Amino acid sequence: MSGWVHGFVVPLGSSLAALGVAMALLAFGASQVLFLFVPAVMMSAWYGGRTGGFVATAMSVLLVLAFVIPRDNATWLPSPGDALSVLILTGICISIGMVAADRRRPCRC
Repeated sequence: MSGWVHGFVVPLGSSLAALGVAMALLAFGASQVLFLFVPAVMMSAWYGGRTGGFVATAMSVLLVLAFVIPRDNATWLPSPGDALSVLILTGICISIGMVAADRRRPCRC
């Protein structure tokens, strides 16, 4: 059960916590909150390995697209600038998740 918890529950919880903080900051007028999802991915990759990092990245991107990025009601797609921000967030989260997961492995020197 610990593999399931570390691989799926920790990423879900950390991504939802990052969303909660982001929504609170957005309510106070902050405009750049995407960086809050990077520590969630890092922590998930540390505890859940690459699977945890990828799950947290996917959850973070979906939560950002659903709740953080403003959209007009006519289309589902975000603006080009917001789409680029989400793509950059995705790349950073995947990279940091892989590094954090690899740093957790023991060194075989």
